Amino acid sequence: MAKSEWFNKLPKDQKNMLNKRQVEINRGLVLPLNNTSSNISEDHLVFKNNKTYIVVQSKMWNSLSYQLKVEMLLEYAKKWDSWSCSELPEKAPIHLKQFANTFPYKAGSNCLSATLFAATQHEWMIHEWVHPQTFLEGIKKAGYLIHEGDVEDTDIITWINAEGVIQHASYCIGDKLFFNKNGQTFFNPWKIVEWTKLKEEWKKFNTRIYRKPYNNQI
Repeated sequence: MAKSEWFNKLPKDQKNMLNKRQVEINRGLVLPLNNTSSNISEDHLVFKNNKTYIVVQSKMWNSLSYQLKVEMLLEYAKKWDSWSCSELPEKAPIHLKQFANTFPYKAGSNCLSATLFAATQHEWMIHEWVHPQTFLEGIKKAGYLIHEGDVEDTDIITWINAEGVIQHASYCIGDKLFFNKNGQTFFNPWKIVEWTKLKEEWKKFNTRIYRKPYNNQI
């Protein structure tokens, strides 16, 4: 990893080249320019397709006011998620209330860890990154079996690709609502989402349902 001063000591043409490359490959913290951030130095601006982007570097970030940092992070977070969600129903499982419709405090947790936590109530799981095979072993250990039919309360639904690899998973809390997380960054919240939205978002994959037999419920 390059030291923070390294970029600032480069000639202007090299700075521009590196900034443009970051915008092209969408790496690092790249934000659209808005009215609140219009006083940013040109050394950190890139013009592409009639739009202006800010490429955030360490020294520049540290020089910004707290309020401007908040505004820029909120703008960036909206690139990851729409922030639209449903209210957690009163009858929903108690262990979900702490996390429903909130953002993680650190990156790493993914859809599989969120679903595994919802199904098992083991809180430490929700903060981890979970591999698909680990996820399958976890729900099997919890008593979940493949089910053919409609989705019901406490069911787990997965979306799989042509090779049978899980691409996404979510937990049904009832009333066609799901405890869900897209992505593994702290910009991806744990949300309560409607079944219709999940179906549309993951429609290119096949679904597979897992259910815990009633005589095996907690």
